[in-house]
Amino acid sequence: MAIRYVLTFFIEIVGKLPSLCERANYTAIGFSGHVSVFDEGVAKDRGLKPLNRFERWLLKPIIEAEQGFRRQEFRQAVIEVTGEDPETY
Repeated sequence: MAIRYVLTFFIEIVGKLPSLCERANYTAIGFSGHVSVFDEGVAKDRGLKPLNRFERWLLKPIIEAEQGFRRQEFRQAVIEVTGEDPETY
């Protein structure tokens, strides 16, 4: 019986994974690694709810890794365009 509940829960989570990832992109991670007004506007236009505590806990390793990657990519792009490191401000 207990396995049935675990499997049902797992199937439910996997079915919701694409929408969870989209919600995480715009409400927890952000385009540049930080959630900006642009990200909040896109989330509002698409009707995306912020992640709840359980979803944040479940996706925490993914969110942290993606934030770090996006922050580094954004920093490199700013250095290439302006020639200045944004972390020195």
